[in-house]
Amino acid sequence: MACSGAFLLNSTVFFHTLETSPRPDDLAGRGKKGTMKPSTLNLFEYTDYRAFLKDRLEELKNGDGRYSYRFLANRLGLSSKSHLKMVVDGSRHLSEPLASKLADLLCLNARETDFFMELVRFAKARNDRQKREILARLRRKSRFLDVHRVELERLDYLNDDLTLTLREMAALKDFSEDPQWIASRYRGRAGKKKIEQALERLLEMGLLARNETGKLEAVHAHQDVSGDIANVALRSFYKRMFQKASASLEISREERHLGGYTMTLSQDAYVQVTEILQDAVTKIRRVVDEDDAPENVYQMVFALFPLTRSNGDGGED
Repeated sequence: MACSGAFLLNSTVFFHTLETSPRPDDLAGRGKKGTMKPSTLNLFEYTDYRAFLKDRLEELKNGDGRYSYRFLANRLGLSSKSHLKMVVDGSRHLSEPLASKLADLLCLNARETDFFMELVRFAKARNDRQKREILARLRRKSRFLDVHRVELERLDYLNDDLTLTLREMAALKDFSEDPQWIASRYRGRAGKKKIEQALERLLEMGLLARNETGKLEAVHAHQDVSGDIANVALRSFYKRMFQKASASLEISREERHLGGYTMTLSQDAYVQVTEILQDAVTKIRRVVDEDDAPENVYQMVFALFPLTRSNGDGGED
């Protein structure tokens, strides 16, 4: 098949065509429309390869109604014509060989292909360690950094307990940005340099700002974090916070509150309970917003999880 493109030389636009060796069945019925147009999509804006595939196919169909999951499956020599549809819908993953063939079919250049393959590996990663390793490789790609800088800053923010706590400490009625004062109040280890770096990072991220008197204040009352990148940090965040919740058993009962309830639930009742919990969080936010003299920083973390498998769930392979 042919992939069209363009490059600049002394302000003049030159068009070029890269030819790959087509299979005989690729040549059948092809005329001028057989060339797949280059995409206007920026692949580096994506963190989910499935979302890119869905958008790319929609882009192709808008230009040529022949393009469909079945059409691409035929081009890839797949016996299952619904395989790509199941991939985009989330019930299947691309194998690396198939992902490589698809990148070639979609006319991705070398840098785009490398990035696309990393997105496939990221989606297929079996644990947090693998996801963090792949994300570290993605962060070394300048075009990825340019697009996802804010998301990556939030990832670093969630991964640093001192930075998380410092942002909230700024709302304490007796807050001082003196590192010695901060270290005396922080339940953890933090030296002067680390505290100063954390304050500087919060200012750069716009999560702290100075008011008219020069005092540091938190910007934006609440941080809602979501997305594929944030999910990596959130999983690590929850693990750390539940560990801290366990460690809080050693703190005076007057300073912490722990509770639990073992229950049986239908799926409908489970949904109702999660809605009640979310409603409780909303009410707690209102209490926090109306508190004009906070004295301490607290972490609230809760969980609702099954102790038994659903009927018909055979468990992990």
